[in-house]
Amino acid sequence: KIIMDMVFNHFGDQHWMMRDLPSYSFIHQWPEYTRSNFRSTTIPDPYHSQYDYQRMVDGWFDRHMPDLNQNDTLLANYLIQNSIWWIEYAGIDGIRMDTYQYADKEFMARWVNRIRQEYPDFSIVGELWVEQKALHAYWMESDLPDGNYKSPLQFLTDFPLYIAIRESMLDKEKGWDKGIERIYYCLSQDLLYSEPRNNMIFLDNHDLSRFYSVADENLQKFTLGLVMLYTLRGIPQLTYGTEQLMKGLESDGHGLIRRDMMGGWPNDPVNTFEAEGRNKLQQKAWETISTLANWRKSSPVIQSGETRHFLPENDVYSYFRYNQNDTVWVILNYGDEEALVRIDRFAEMLGQHYRGLEIITNEEITWGETLTLPPYKALIIKLLP
Repeated sequence: KIIMDMVFNHFGDQHWMMRDLPSYSFIHQWPEYTRSNFRSTTIPDPYHSQYDYQRMVDGWFDRHMPDLNQNDTLLANYLIQNSIWWIEYAGIDGIRMDTYQYADKEFMARWVNRIRQEYPDFSIVGELWVEQKALHAYWMESDLPDGNYKSPLQFLTDFPLYIAIRESMLDKEKGWDKGIERIYYCLSQDLLYSEPRNNMIFLDNHDLSRFYSVADENLQKFTLGLVMLYTLRGIPQLTYGTEQLMKGLESDGHGLIRRDMMGGWPNDPVNTFEAEGRNKLQQKAWETISTLANWRKSSPVIQSGETRHFLPENDVYSYFRYNQNDTVWVILNYGDEEALVRIDRFAEMLGQHYRGLEIITNEEITWGETLTLPPYKALIIKLLP
């Protein structure tokens, strides 16, 4: 599958179109340089001021990134026709629309509808870097219109869940809203989405700290994240280099986060595409990701099944993915101590089951009244008769 990254909100100041503007109104013109306030809250906010709203959607992303004016008829038609041309010419399978909420929302809705009119099964995911769940869900297709506006967007990048996972790793204190509790509370608000399984979930991306660094370069904690990525509701997105434990903090700059993955070029000192080019930790990470990704591809229960989760207890969080044919039990020990888990809590999902196949190790596991979990341990158990 080929997904094309597009940006309708802005372009570079050296772009040929900027160097010779087709019309004055192709970009948002200001008396002096005016940057966006980056407050996407102003768009769904029923009390927003026009001043704040205009700064958000019409302000420039940066000095070298002029803000496109999608209300210009010529530009709007060009953007729509250009998208159709790429789909026809290159045969792309989907579009990731960068900075979706910064462009004019009415035009973006028109664009999505126009593409879906031509290609009903075509997938478009909007990059929605919005932290608050309700403000994020505003952008998903639903039956709750905002005045004359109704979003037709089916797929969103799930930043609220990303933030919950990231902060759960960074928390040093425990509490009702700390650690693994963050993920529980985030998922408990999925009622705000018309279809939460359409969210694209991720542990990091090209703008964010590498997850292995967020997980303190601890392979066990890193694996907790991988298990959630491949078993929670949603569509998993994995950043290149994750399988080789690529490191990097956002504070150190994008150049470090986005550096080349070693391998494939004559001057690369190692080739991590091959097993002999990986160290032991990298090989373990690669094997875990390969196992989870290939298993998920053939597991409808994970792709589209229902979810039921239980309140975290003593740093242990359990959830089940199930359909008419299968049930998968995921259990995570987020603590730095061994955990003894009572099985009776999960009777409504386990029923008479006392054994299952653990997916990562491909070993059968059984339980009685309790189950013992080592520190920072994750189990994915497909229930067996």
